[in-house]
Amino acid sequence: MLEMGNLRSALHAAPSKEAWGALCALLEEIASNEEAEQATSYILPHLRHHWPSNLRTLPSRWLVALVPAERRTRYRSVEENLREKDEILAHFTVLIGAFSASSLVPALRNTELQALFQAHTFPSLEHLDLAGRSIWTDEFPFVRELIARTPSLHHLDLRGTFLSRRYLNTDKEIENFVASLSPHAGQLRSLELGLNKLTSNELEGFLARPELRGLTRLSLTQNELDDRFIDLLLAAPLARELKHLDLSHNRISRHALDALSHPDALPDLRTFDARAIALSLEAQARLEARRVQVIRQNPDEAIEIILSERGGITTALRVDGPEGTIGRVQGNDIILPKGNVSKRHIFFMREGDTIFIEDTKSTGGTYVNGHKICGPTIVLPQDQIYIGDFIIQMRIPDPATMHEVPTP
Repeated sequence: MLEMGNLRSALHAAPSKEAWGALCALLEEIASNEEAEQATSYILPHLRHHWPSNLRTLPSRWLVALVPAERRTRYRSVEENLREKDEILAHFTVLIGAFSASSLVPALRNTELQALFQAHTFPSLEHLDLAGRSIWTDEFPFVRELIARTPSLHHLDLRGTFLSRRYLNTDKEIENFVASLSPHAGQLRSLELGLNKLTSNELEGFLARPELRGLTRLSLTQNELDDRFIDLLLAAPLARELKHLDLSHNRISRHALDALSHPDALPDLRTFDARAIALSLEAQARLEARRVQVIRQNPDEAIEIILSERGGITTALRVDGPEGTIGRVQGNDIILPKGNVSKRHIFFMREGDTIFIEDTKSTGGTYVNGHKICGPTIVLPQDQIYIGDFIIQMRIPDPATMHEVPTP
């Protein structure tokens, strides 16, 4: 039985990951439909007004329990008590409207959980995360329907979504994606398109679409943009309202980037991520004179890596940069000297609190939790990455213990 007094105390604590964890633990004590209804009606208004969205992450095991048992073909090991709570947990579908983006990742990475999102409309869901999920031609109707079921959508994450150009017509998929945004025209505020290897030509029609009016944040990190992209961007409808732009890790020349520092270019711009691109110091000074924050490097970009060889010992390593490679030969950040590891096997990258990995055309392939990956894939701390005879886990280091983890 849930004690409402304990619930109130947990909910009114200073928002933090620890406080949210305690709150979720309390909700596990719910024993009836009436308690579930009472709890959610009390929680939702407080969450929306007092808790930052990046802290609101419903446990993924709840998402599993919300799906009808006959659809849970890959979750036979879910505890029996969770199965018995299906009816009660169904009330928590309304909490999806209070999720942070990252909480949707474990559900959308498993097709068995699509039933949950196909069965409900989420009128208050503002963040939708499709990162690391390649949009295949036969899956796109589901994605399009999912976007349509989130009428309050403001933030959309599509990092590593369109990469599989070997199998798809990328131009067509982007066109279909933009068409799905039509019901949200003018209300989308933030769009992440990093890690897709998109070219300027592929984005030409995309940038000109009226559905993107009102967009204030656009991230295109880790693509293949060239000088032509700058001309397309400055001529696009969204150029007058864009406040935050990330062009890091692209192929744009110093001369083309200078155009962004002109007084009439992107007049509302407030932050510009310029990591690993050729922005000149003169252009940076002009941007900063316009009170634009120019980001050249990010602090606290370390990645902790737990490495185990089958039948061997486990080692904790740390890579201090935001990205790196793992492979068999010298020049990789982590070297695994085994014959079933390719010379350069995987690329990994940290963006904020999210870690992506990508197989770099290795001979033996890369597997996450037993499934072969074919594009940029988000990995969570509990995920197991299989490379040859090695099992790897990646996570964001705890700042309090970072000094205890050796650098390779």
